[in-house]
Amino acid sequence: MNQSEIRTAVKTGALHRLGALAAGETAAAADDALADAALDRLVDDMAARGDCAFDKDALPEAAQDGLIDLLAARLADVFGLSLERALRLDAAGEAARREFRRQARAEGADQTVAFSNH
Repeated sequence: MNQSEIRTAVKTGALHRLGALAAGETAAAADDALADAALDRLVDDMAARGDCAFDKDALPEAAQDGLIDLLAARLADVFGLSLERALRLDAAGEAARREFRRQARAEGADQTVAFSNH
């Protein structure tokens, strides 16, 4: 997958997880732009804290699931999710952040980033 495909998969996955898209739907331009900007800020924030070993222009394909969780959690308020659902997304996002941080700090941080699909 190229970077454009990875970014699209992350944004679409997050919007699906939020319930903003049904299966087979494509994001509206405004939702796509919102998710795109949020993804850039998310990865920039993580990189600045040393929580990931990649940047927004080089997202590893294997990091998609973790990024989907984190992006969905970040966008939960915008899409008006219930508190219970938002808390579940936050928990999944925090687990992904911990895994990114662990891998970034591990010796040879260029190792493959792997997440289970949920």
